[in-house]
Amino acid sequence: MEERGKVIRVQGEVATVEVTRHEACRHCNACDFGRTDSIVVEATNRAGARPGDEVELELESSRVLGAAFVAYMLPLLFMVVGIYLGTVLARATGRAGSASLFGAVLGLALLGVSYGVVYAYGRRVNPARFRAEVTRVLGP
Repeated sequence: MEERGKVIRVQGEVATVEVTRHEACRHCNACDFGRTDSIVVEATNRAGARPGDEVELELESSRVLGAAFVAYMLPLLFMVVGIYLGTVLARATGRAGSASLFGAVLGLALLGVSYGVVYAYGRRVNPARFRAEVTRVLGP
């Protein structure tokens, strides 16, 4: 995933870059681009950019997809498994009439557990792993 932006400041090997929204992002609300004209991101400054430089940023698509899976699909998976297990347990204990209720309760409980798992994962993983990288300086 490649973007272009303007370096606001540099601290050590980390550049703070303002990235302007593309026209294609105007109607999408999947990220902050849908609500603002620009966002500010931190990027590893391997290209030696300085404040005021126009730069190209890159973030590996596999990392973006991995983070999206953990943040969105893992909770959904936990909830679906909880609903299934709740209905199976209700039927196994002779409460088939309440299978939907059991499924809903266990699904919501496992959804809550999944948020804890996502939070713990987020605290454990190195944030630099998901940081964009300044690949080249386009000009001042």
